[in-house]
Amino acid sequence: MTIGKRIRDLREQNDMSQDELAIHIGITQDTVSMWETDRRLPSVQHLIKLCRIFRVHADYMLGFEDDYGVNEFSTPAPQYYSVREKTLIDMYRKLSPEMKRAVTEMLSNIKTEG
Repeated sequence: MTIGKRIRDLREQNDMSQDELAIHIGITQDTVSMWETDRRLPSVQHLIKLCRIFRVHADYMLGFEDDYGVNEFSTPAPQYYSVREKTLIDMYRKLSPEMKRAVTEMLSNIKTEG
């Protein structure tokens, strides 16, 4: 599997658009597209950012191993949110304490998959 395919697969698994990934890295959406189609390779600095965002080893990104887990010595990745998640968080933060309790109670009663 190529680096581009791994980037695309990880981005999709994390429900992230090319534009969202580009913003997190500080590049253009066109650059992400070129990486994913293997027309261009990420620089070392961008590879490090990708590994942190997706919480994978560089060896996985480079195709040296298929296990993409991160060991206990790796730097914790910052939490990245999709545009939808950011909007919901902003809406929640604007609620009164009573409404926050009501929303939390409602969500805790929803049966999730898994």
